[in-house]
Amino acid sequence: QGLRPTYTDLIVKALALALCDHPLLNAEFSEEGIRLLEHRHIGVAVAVEGGLLVPVVRDADVLTLREIAAETNRLAGLARAGLVL
Repeated sequence: QGLRPTYTDLIVKALALALCDHPLLNAEFSEEGIRLLEHRHIGVAVAVEGGLLVPVVRDADVLTLREIAAETNRLAGLARAGLVL
């Protein structure tokens, strides 16, 4: 059973899959030029006292929607507890 996915979880999955289809959007600038990234990590903003933290769902493209829901829930809990840097 587990957690029911939220709209945020759906957006995380959709973004990760979109990055697979459009690899130039999953890139960074380096001294050598544009470097394509091989992993699809998606940051999720979490409201905490005093501002926002953005924990990262790693390799979201290969996680199932339920796995993403569990991970966003876990990361949000850690962020709210002040345990995410």
